[in-house]
Amino acid sequence: MIEAMGRASWPREHIQMMSDFWANLQEHPFHPSSAPFEQKSLLVYQAEQRRLWHIAIANPHSGYNLSIINEYLLRDTKERLFWEERTRHESERNSLVSPFHSSDNTYF
Repeated sequence: MIEAMGRASWPREHIQMMSDFWANLQEHPFHPSSAPFEQKSLLVYQAEQRRLWHIAIANPHSGYNLSIINEYLLRDTKERLFWEERTRHESERNSLVSPFHSSDNTYF
């Protein structure tokens, strides 16, 4: 990827920042974790922040240093993933449990 950035004439500071970004993600305590949502939150954070950085960099003086992991946003991402998964499980459970008897729509 770094090689492709160089061939695409990316500025050296952007290439270094991306390299540092990926290195910092690899070194983050969530990376080796077996706790639910920690590795997944790193992946989602990486994808979202990289996309947002590309949008921001197109505007003069709007870019930011992507290599610095924003712990607040990372933890927010982890919490969001937790609640999305919990909501999905509750929806699945609720769809299996109906308050009506299927043949005559009466309560059990």
